[in-house]
Amino acid sequence: MNRKHKKVWWTLGIIVAVLVVLIGVGEAYFFNVAFVPGEKSVLNKYSSKKKKDPLAQNKKWYAKAKKEHWHMQSATSNYRLDANYIPKKNSNKTAVLLHGFGNNKDTMAPYAAMFHQLGYNVLIPDARAHGQSQVSTLVMAGLKNMMLENGLKRTLLPKVKNRKLCSLV
Repeated sequence: MNRKHKKVWWTLGIIVAVLVVLIGVGEAYFFNVAFVPGEKSVLNKYSSKKKKDPLAQNKKWYAKAKKEHWHMQSATSNYRLDANYIPKKNSNKTAVLLHGFGNNKDTMAPYAAMFHQLGYNVLIPDARAHGQSQVSTLVMAGLKNMMLENGLKRTLLPKVKNRKLCSLV
């Protein structure tokens, strides 16, 4: 190989290496923006006004609402599961609100206020390993929901005075 061909191959190799590094850095940045939870400065960067929380009134209602604090043993083990029950006077309907992965029962506050205003009693349990509920290992989402449902049927739902139920998952 002559000197000119070596120089071309070296130049191409350096260009490819730089492109690989740039793509890796860009990929890491976009992964962080898209998947890592938390405040995203890039999303708020161009917003000139602070946005008003449309659910603030419902959250405030939930904070002040009289809640019965219920505890139960999980259906398949001896872990304590935690729930809030907000009764509605003269209601024979109950809404069971189940939060998503990484949240807790208090994140369902806006929905609790909405269902309560619609005339429902509201039951909001913490799933295993979330909020004030216990568990030693993280349970996969489908299994977790099945266990929560079985636990509700065996322990919490008998406490509910009526059987007209609505669930929001």
